[in-house]
Amino acid sequence: MKRTFSIVAVLLLTAAPPAVAAEHNQMPMAGMPMAQGAEDQMHAGHGTVKKVAMEAGRITISHEPIQSLRWPAMTMSFMVADKSLLKDIRPGMKVDFELRKMGANYKITQITAAK
Repeated sequence: MKRTFSIVAVLLLTAAPPAVAAEHNQMPMAGMPMAQGAEDQMHAGHGTVKKVAMEAGRITISHEPIQSLRWPAMTMSFMVADKSLLKDIRPGMKVDFELRKMGANYKITQITAAK
């Protein structure tokens, strides 16, 4: 009986999908697959602005997949290389952006309203 209970418990624990947050405030990059040399290059993205924190120099974007990094579509918070990049950016805007790895994180180095 104890063995049957153990087997059922293991099956339930491994078969249940993990809870996933709809929004990632800071997506951990460790363990995410990346293209060879991805750290040394500029990466282009497209998405919708969810939140702008001008004073903190941070923006939250729900972005489409970023193929050059092998990232799926998701919502992420990014630091910007220069806070002035955010002066004309508002929540709800569709944007095109470029990011580059700076230190341990990817930072947005350019952002414009999508055409």
